[in-house]
Amino acid sequence: MASIQKEGNTWYFTVSRMVNGKHVSSRKGGFSTKLKAANAAVEAENKIDKES
Repeated sequence: MASIQKEGNTWYFTVSRMVNGKHVSSRKGGFSTKLKAANAAVEAENKIDKES
């Protein structure tokens, strides 16, 4: 599940997953709008799902 947050003037997302029994999180920022961050988070989640 992704978390969307604002830091300063930019938006970022954090994606957390359990991979091989370990908690793994990924964070990426620099998005100008919340919608762009949310779309990027969905893409990141889809990529993680395909890899596992």
